Amino acid sequence: MTPAEMHPVLQMLHDLPLGTIIRNSSWLYTYFLCLHFLGFSLLFGGLMVVDLRVLGFAKRIPLDKCLAFLPWVIIGFCINAFTGLCFFCFQPFQLWANWAFKIKMILVALAGLNALFFTLVEDKKLHAYAAEGKSPDLGMKISALASLTIWVLVIVAGRLIVAFQGSSSLFGGSTDG
Repeated sequence: MTPAEMHPVLQMLHDLPLGTIIRNSSWLYTYFLCLHFLGFSLLFGGLMVVDLRVLGFAKRIPLDKCLAFLPWVIIGFCINAFTGLCFFCFQPFQLWANWAFKIKMILVALAGLNALFFTLVEDKKLHAYAAEGKSPDLGMKISALASLTIWVLVIVAGRLIVAFQGSSSLFGGSTDG
């Protein structure tokens, strides 16, 4: 979709009560920033425990104990999906114009595809390996390494959103003229 085609969609999101409530509050945006940080801490912290263990670190910790962190990862992701939607409804035009936001969303989609692959292909094997005390295979390790890499890049892209606010150019040029 071209930016001109996106305008009605962005306007609709901007006009949702959620965005209006956040824009009219002096504290809600900051509250959602704190929630977003908490959600990402749960998500990334839990993934680090699982992914690093799958990669062979901390072998003295049983793999099945590490897998117990996965529900916290899902909770963290849900918190971030909600707060991310709130941020987008708060300022959809500014975020849509920001290249770092688009990169972050692509990376989140890649992380989701990796998680889907892991869930559909590797998860049952990993639980079986954990029950038998076997080491994860190469496919599991590649998925774990991809997970860690992508989520670190999500963090970087998320920080760059603020750095390049108001810029649609990859090199920081102003969109004002």
